[in-house]
Amino acid sequence: MAVLQLFSLLLAIPLILFFMFVFPEKFYATLLFFYEPQTRIPFILLFTLLFLWRHLTKRHKEHTYDYFDDLSLTEKRIDGKFYHYSNYIDAKDKGANFTLFIDGKCGYDFMLKYENRFEKLLKSLHLSYECQSGNKKFDDTIYILSDDKILCRDLKTDTQLQTLIFELFWNLKEHNFTLKYLQYYDGRLILHAATKESNDRTLQEIEKLCDMAAPIMREVIMHLPDKTEQKNHNIYREKSSRMITISLALFIALFLNGAIKLLLESASIFYTPRLIERYHFLVPSLEITLLLVSVYSIFVLIYFYKSSRLALALFIGISLGSAALFLTSITALKEMNIYLDTSKARVELHRVTDTRAVRGRNSRYYVTFDKLDEMRVPYGVYKQYQKNNFSIIYIRQGFLDAPWIYSIKRVSHSQ
Repeated sequence: MAVLQLFSLLLAIPLILFFMFVFPEKFYATLLFFYEPQTRIPFILLFTLLFLWRHLTKRHKEHTYDYFDDLSLTEKRIDGKFYHYSNYIDAKDKGANFTLFIDGKCGYDFMLKYENRFEKLLKSLHLSYECQSGNKKFDDTIYILSDDKILCRDLKTDTQLQTLIFELFWNLKEHNFTLKYLQYYDGRLILHAATKESNDRTLQEIEKLCDMAAPIMREVIMHLPDKTEQKNHNIYREKSSRMITISLALFIALFLNGAIKLLLESASIFYTPRLIERYHFLVPSLEITLLLVSVYSIFVLIYFYKSSRLALALFIGISLGSAALFLTSITALKEMNIYLDTSKARVELHRVTDTRAVRGRNSRYYVTFDKLDEMRVPYGVYKQYQKNNFSIIYIRQGFLDAPWIYSIKRVSHSQ
């Protein structure tokens, strides 16, 4: 996710710098717009939602499931079957920590599984029953639960570590146990085992099992990443990821506020009154947006398949980013077409065909010339025009070949 966020920032920085140096007035006006009431609430809401999403999806490192909180051996009856739960049964001086889940059966395949606070919240609301008693999904797979990507990499590539896991599995099998899954958080390796039959196991038998498995577990722990080094790495990764997340949130909020400001302006964002063809830049802006978003989507697809829980966040990010990029592209192309234009103006004579005024808090005044679209004008200009008046209009070709009105001069009766 950090790579995806970093790529988003790298994409955004050139756009922000472009606006800052080419159109400084609009850029600083957008920044000041943060303090206006109509955009203050959306900004705060967006930032709060991003903060909550970051908090809920933060990896949980202490323990995984609620019923492991009890530190003593407990018993439950589920669907008429007798279950034992034990949490952190220590093999004392053997250097291994175990959690034994008794009953059920499992297979041999390894699969990586992550859990975050959002998933834990769903479990507490009884909306997800993963890894609960009798879940067949856990009967076919040995799960490795970890927030440690280095461990996950080693489990995929270190054949000696895999051999130790399978050796542990066969030793458990000899005692009528099977390895259910492993859990590794903050240097603590926890073994979850299961019996194939629903028979009663006493605490003494479980402790004997721990003594048997401890030497193998000790060798497994020796192959794991250094706890201190990995903890420092995780702290650095979390801080950098949070900083990128905050920067990305500010960037999105900036674009959203800029978009709202442009939408609230008197002229529509999709055209400028000075353009001969109002919607000239809609198609080019759409092409630019699709091109950049398609490159962005490559990273989205990669992270989607790595972690499907990001699907909603990625969808929202792409939607907001695409909309902001589309609006920004329209504005940028229009401004470039006008401010970078060096062509000479041509003179045309046009007749006023209509005038209208929209009264209210923000009064607007419009004048329509023959063969041209309706355009908004200041009140002083609006007062000078009546139907069938003639005006001299100076039209320039535009830097991007989009003709635009340079100036309008009213023709007096004497002329």
